Amino acid sequence: MNPKNFQNPHSKEVIENLKIPEGTFSFTFSADKLFEKDLGGIIYEIVAGEIYYRLEKDNNVNLKYYRSSPGTGTKVATVNISDLSYSEGIRIFMTWKPENISLHITNTTGDKKVLTGEGENSNKKFRVAPDGGVIQIGDDNVQTMGFEMYVGGKPFIQPTARDNWQSKVDAINLLFDSKSKSEEKRWESVITNMALVIMVTGFESYCKTRFLEMEKEGKTLNFSDLLNSFSTKLEKENNIEEYIIEKARENNVSPLKYIVDKKRIDFQNFKRCNTAFKKGYNISFFENLNIPTEKIDLIKEVIKYRHRIVHYSMYEASFNMEDHSADPIFVQVQFGRKCLSAFEDFVIELHNKTF
Repeated sequence: MNPKNFQNPHSKEVIENLKIPEGTFSFTFSADKLFEKDLGGIIYEIVAGEIYYRLEKDNNVNLKYYRSSPGTGTKVATVNISDLSYSEGIRIFMTWKPENISLHITNTTGDKKVLTGEGENSNKKFRVAPDGGVIQIGDDNVQTMGFEMYVGGKPFIQPTARDNWQSKVDAINLLFDSKSKSEEKRWESVITNMALVIMVTGFESYCKTRFLEMEKEGKTLNFSDLLNSFSTKLEKENNIEEYIIEKARENNVSPLKYIVDKKRIDFQNFKRCNTAFKKGYNISFFENLNIPTEKIDLIKEVIKYRHRIVHYSMYEASFNMEDHSADPIFVQVQFGRKCLSAFEDFVIELHNKTF
């Protein structure tokens, strides 16, 4: 069972086009047993970077279109074709955009009836492995919470940027919703400080992971400008870019992955993180994100405050004790929730801008 209207569905041109944020992939399909019940299987699948497309038929004459990427997760659109008249074949249109996917099917002759299925989040999830293989996580009636794979003691598949961030949010809310037997203020300060540390760690992890995912999803990267912004004058004079490209080739990774792994970019530093996104992908935290200035300022202050918690005391009770001109802000759960809201708004807005 193969698409029949193009000769090389895995050509470089097709794969590159499948990486764009919004598009339609169409083909004509013909199989004698297409409308038979109790006969299912994969009709078509293709990998484009870390994006996976799959069309399959189940035993109930449903065609299911899956699209999975690190940024959007796995979505599925389903169409039942049992009422579709069939002669020489059917025409299939698989569409996608950052918000959702859809599947449109029509017969090639006759009344040209069009059947449409809109996408929804799928319990059956897919991830593209570093070796190009595809891993299925969960199934139609099986939900999974988190997934990691190690091979030879080394990370092989790690959570996506969005999944990683959501796990931090869930953990923070669990802390905020917990109750102390004594209900003393010291307990509330410790809980909130722990949550603030997790927020900053989550911010760093999300930004770093999403920064790498974008390259694999086909986003245009300005590597030269990026590297120049994180190189010394001496390094530039000694042609650091050629050296990085050669070392990346030796390690079988992209130049971007190489400099990130070497910690050349500090994603926990808000200013440097912004520089990386602006120079690499032309996304400025200040110019392109619809986030109020006060929330940006709060995020920057929480990142700065984290150092005090980690290196001095988890019992810190005043967030702004260094600002003698301002009213004190006490480290309490209510304040922690305000901080979490600012971080969540930032991550959602940045995530949407990365497509």
